[in-house]
Amino acid sequence: MKQLPFLLFLAQCLAITLPAQPTDRPGFLYGVMPPSGSHVSFLFGTLHHLDGNYLLKEHPTLLQLSTGAEVMVCESDPQAAKEYHGRDWTSNSTGTSLKDLLSAADFRYVSEEFFKATGQPIEPYLHVFPIVLRSIIKQARALNRPADQIEYQIVPDLLFQHVARQKSIPLLGLETAQQSLNAQLSIPLKDQAFLLVEGLNDAKIDSIIAEMNTCYKAQDLNCFCKIMDLEHCTYPGDEQMLKGRNRIWMEKLPDILRQKRAFVFVGAGHLCGPHGLPALLQKEGFLVVPMEYK
Repeated sequence: MKQLPFLLFLAQCLAITLPAQPTDRPGFLYGVMPPSGSHVSFLFGTLHHLDGNYLLKEHPTLLQLSTGAEVMVCESDPQAAKEYHGRDWTSNSTGTSLKDLLSAADFRYVSEEFFKATGQPIEPYLHVFPIVLRSIIKQARALNRPADQIEYQIVPDLLFQHVARQKSIPLLGLETAQQSLNAQLSIPLKDQAFLLVEGLNDAKIDSIIAEMNTCYKAQDLNCFCKIMDLEHCTYPGDEQMLKGRNRIWMEKLPDILRQKRAFVFVGAGHLCGPHGLPALLQKEGFLVVPMEYK
């Protein structure tokens, strides 16, 4: 790290009474200063499944950082995302039957899980994108859950969006909802089919989530990125959903960070490895400093 830019970074931090400190260990919060040295923005990695109340209780300084921003930045434009999530994507045909993408045993398993969740046979949906089928089953499972087993929580992304609205801070998306959907549907069908089967194994998913939570609460990005080899994007779908989307986001993000004091919140997986946002911003000449938050 060059000494002069880092001293300038520290001066900027002191000027805004920063409730976080630079650290040598990569975590989930980064201070980002443009080459001009004019201001400091913050890049924060969220866990989409985490209860936002955890951040409110354990790390209120993150809310302080977000409220001091001139602009807040999220993954997808929130208004457009609502429109796309409300659409029926089952009419989009892959041209390939799910039977041709799965083994006989896996197809039987998915068929049974689809019927248990929705009460419908899977046959009318054989040409629907597997990634869409997974969402249908997961949503139906959630709706069928007994009331006493439902956990009510606000995910961190929605928490920060709420802060933006309450504080009248402009909220920008790094991609359109269509670009987000395109990334999902561009995953090779065989990989989508694999993710469909894997995503229905609740015990395995719960185990992965527990690992992620442990690393996340320790503010240890290296630990987090080793899970499912996020650093190298080798897990099916990560090439499109992490590496590919990061490239799209970098078409907008540098200009935003040069012009405004921003608070950027994206999924923590987008911080990992040489294709992660911290590394890509460094290549664009930004000073990127890991921060520890209380």
